[in-house]
Amino acid sequence: MSRIIESFLSLSKEKKIALCAVGGAVVAYSLYKWNTTQNDQPIIYTETMNEDEATTEQEEEFDEYRKGNSNKVLTLGLPASGKSSLVARFIYDEASEEYEPTNGFNIKNLSINGKSVEIWEIGGKMSKYWYTYLPGTGVLVFVIDAADTAKFSHVRQELEKLFDNDGLKLEKTKFVLLLNKRDLTGGSLDQQTINEILPAEPSRKGHVIEIIQTSLLTADTDEFNKIKEKVLHLLNK
Repeated sequence: MSRIIESFLSLSKEKKIALCAVGGAVVAYSLYKWNTTQNDQPIIYTETMNEDEATTEQEEEFDEYRKGNSNKVLTLGLPASGKSSLVARFIYDEASEEYEPTNGFNIKNLSINGKSVEIWEIGGKMSKYWYTYLPGTGVLVFVIDAADTAKFSHVRQELEKLFDNDGLKLEKTKFVLLLNKRDLTGGSLDQQTINEILPAEPSRKGHVIEIIQTSLLTADTDEFNKIKEKVLHLLNK
């Protein structure tokens, strides 16, 4: 496994991104498991590799994982919506405007009250491959830049695709719509605007949907702790 990773790391950034798109969640999870056996620290940042490199044993392990795992929080959203900020707030309770776009995926593991929680972030430019990461998800957090109204129709299209995907329909996944950058909108969005973003009721397939409005950059610790508690409550529900 280490030789595979060394070979992968020697590739150009463009080839890494291409392989990441092809590889999907099977290899993402394999890399994650390999890292946690080598290092007690959570993964800070990593990228994926070609699914063809995954062994049969790793594929079987992932198949078991996708059937029974409920400690996975999957973070999706368009580019620059605030996904990396959400992950950073979960792990370090801090956020920055300086994050580089996530090219591939980012997985972190933390222990909360004795329970292990995996936080997965998938790059916004990989939306056509998001479906490969859906199985095994306990809570899906879709982050939206609430100040970028021009992209609301695009957001709705992506949400409709997610709700219509078998990878989500077959799970008991709870759904959080996190409207970020409230500090740039002059306040919370009204319900009519939120309804314009959400897919129509029938297409939601009965999934629980929580609406959270915040600014991941400026929210104080108390405010973000309430957000974290809500996500974890849904994960354990």
